[in-house]
Amino acid sequence: MNILLIDKNLTDPVNYHKWTLLAQKPGISMSAVTLNYGIENFRKVEFQSSHQTNFPVTSLPSHWMHAENRGFYTRGLFDAIGKADPDVVICFEEPCSLYALQTLAAVRIIKPEAKLIFFSWYNLDDHKFVAYRPFFFYEGVLKLTLRAADRVLCANKDTLRFYQNRIGERAKKLYFGVNLQKFQTDHRPAPYDGNRPFRIGYIGRMLAMKDIECLIDAVAELRKKHTIELFFLGNGDHKANLQQYCIDKGINDITEFSEAVPSSEVRNYMQHLDVHVLPSKSTQFWEEQYGRILVECMTAGVPNIGSSSGAIAEVIGDAGLIFREQDTQDLELQLNKLIENPELLQQFSSIGKARAEKFSSEQFAETLFQYLHELK
Repeated sequence: MNILLIDKNLTDPVNYHKWTLLAQKPGISMSAVTLNYGIENFRKVEFQSSHQTNFPVTSLPSHWMHAENRGFYTRGLFDAIGKADPDVVICFEEPCSLYALQTLAAVRIIKPEAKLIFFSWYNLDDHKFVAYRPFFFYEGVLKLTLRAADRVLCANKDTLRFYQNRIGERAKKLYFGVNLQKFQTDHRPAPYDGNRPFRIGYIGRMLAMKDIECLIDAVAELRKKHTIELFFLGNGDHKANLQQYCIDKGINDITEFSEAVPSSEVRNYMQHLDVHVLPSKSTQFWEEQYGRILVECMTAGVPNIGSSSGAIAEVIGDAGLIFREQDTQDLELQLNKLIENPELLQQFSSIGKARAEKFSSEQFAETLFQYLHELK
C-alpha cells in the first residue's frame, strides 16, 4: 500500500515517530510532504532533511502557513502526488481547511482512485455550521471534503460525535500520537513532602483562551498559607499581560517566565514540577481539543490539573484532577488537595505513566494501520 502523507507538523522532528512506526508496518510504503518551515509555540521551526528516517519527505513552500485553515501550498503538491502514485493520501489537516481542499482537488486530478483520509480536532458539535469565520466558506469546503473522504480521523470523543453525525462510520477516533520516549525521565526531584516550595507550572502558548489568569489568581491565594513557586514556559501574544498580572497580584517574587524551547528540551523543564496546570477556558469558537502537554507530563511522571474545557478531562482521566473552568476557587481547592496530601502526587504520577500509553506513537500507528486495512 503506497501512502502519501501531507502533514505540516513534520517541520518539527518530535512529530516523526508515529509515522516512522507506521512506515515499518508490513505492506506499507510511505512518503510525505510538509512545509519549508512551521510555527511551534510561536517559534519558527525550519524543515531539516536530517529529520528524515525510513521514508522520504519533501518540503514545499506555502502561503499563510501560520493561519491554520487558510494555508495552502504554493507549488509542488501536484508533482508530489504524481511521484508518489499513492493508494491512500493522508491529509493530516482539518477537512474544512484550504490544505484539505487543495489536496482533494490535486488527488482527484492526478490520482482519482486514491483513498482520502483527513484528521480533525474540531470539537464544537453544538454549532449548526463549522465555527470558523467566514462560516459559509469553511462550511462549503467541509461539505466538499466530507463527500470525498473515505475516513476522517478524530482527535477526541466530541470530534468523533461531530463527524459521525455527518458521515457516520467513516469517522474514527484516533488520538494524536506522542513519542513517549522523548519525555520519560529518571531525574525527577525528591517527592514533595512539605519541606520545600511546592512547584506549580504551566507549559504552552501564552494566549487569552488558556485563562492563565485563573492559575495566577489561585496561586496568589494559596501562597498566603503555603510556600509555592510558579513556573511558566512558552511564548504568546498574551505573555506581557500575564507578567504584569503577576506583579499586580503580588506574586512576581515567586514566579519565573521562560521562553519557549524546542520540543526536545521541554522535558528538562517539566521534570522539576510537582504539578502541571492547564487552565483553558472555552470560547464561542474554541474548546481545548487535546492538550498534548498533558500526555507529555504524564509520561514524565508529572501529575496534571486541568479545567473542564473540551477534551482535557478525556485525556487526564483518573491520572489527575479537574476543576470547573474559570473557577479560581475550585482550582485553588484542587491544588490545595495535592499540597496537603503529597501521597496523591505519587499516586497520580504512577497512574499517569501507565495512562500515557493510550496516547503513544505506538498506539497511533497500530490503530491507523487497522483503519487502513479496512479501506481495502
